[in-house]
Amino acid sequence: MPSSIPSTMVAEKTIKKTVKEEKITKKGTGQILSETLNEGTKYLEKNLFPLFKDLLKINLLNIFVFCIGFVIAAALFSFLTPGAIQLGVAAMIAVLTFILSHAINSVIYNAVDERAKGGAVGILSKAKENFIPVALYSILLGAIILIVFLPLILAFLSGDTNLLLIGLGLTFFSLLALIVIFFLIQFGLWELVINRRGPLASLKRSYELITNGNIAKTLLFDICIFVVVFGLGIIYQLLVLFASVISSLFMMANILIGTVINIFLQILFLVVYSAIVYTITYPFIYIFWKKLEEMS
Repeated sequence: MPSSIPSTMVAEKTIKKTVKEEKITKKGTGQILSETLNEGTKYLEKNLFPLFKDLLKINLLNIFVFCIGFVIAAALFSFLTPGAIQLGVAAMIAVLTFILSHAINSVIYNAVDERAKGGAVGILSKAKENFIPVALYSILLGAIILIVFLPLILAFLSGDTNLLLIGLGLTFFSLLALIVIFFLIQFGLWELVINRRGPLASLKRSYELITNGNIAKTLLFDICIFVVVFGLGIIYQLLVLFASVISSLFMMANILIGTVINIFLQILFLVVYSAIVYTITYPFIYIFWKKLEEMS
């Protein structure tokens, strides 16, 4: 008789666990979006300025690395005789700069995650940690893009006018396929840098999260994020217009000074605008991704 007690307790725990899992799984689109909005708002109330500072630092480091890479690549053609070697080295520097920039930018995901846990991200250490995974991830994405546009590339390389016209006709379908692919793998980087999955496993996991009954939820969520980004983009365009007016006033006195001021303001507004957009949107994306993880 006593032996039946433990088995009964185990059965009760299993039932409770099953009921809890069913409640999580049966969350509808409205409930998921509502929970994401509420939790995201609370996140920002607690972490708005600390997260903005983190992301601003990441953006500044990113633009610095990008400018250094561009200057080095440009110097190869300014001070050396252009040739195959210089072109190859410049291309390698450009690719390395792009990957390094992508690795630095990926730290944004870590920053959002660390602030959710009550901590702060180490930008340089995380960028170093993310470099190889992000490099492999970037190569994988590049291969996907290459495959999608392969018919157009082959048609262009063939030199045949008829094939080129067919390739151009397929461009719309290639773009549509690329949009669908990137929609399905949009949580890949979250999986890569936070859950530390491999590049291919990260893409697969993102695909599984979205296609496991969450396509409509994710699409509606993406539309909401797009509306927010679009609204912030209008404000950014007004700031760019303001920068152009200010620089044009200086150009009346000195073209060089006006040009330098215009470039400086454009970069400044871009860095700050990007940090604001990431600060406002990424916590909600992070929480929505976590909700999909809970339901999987």
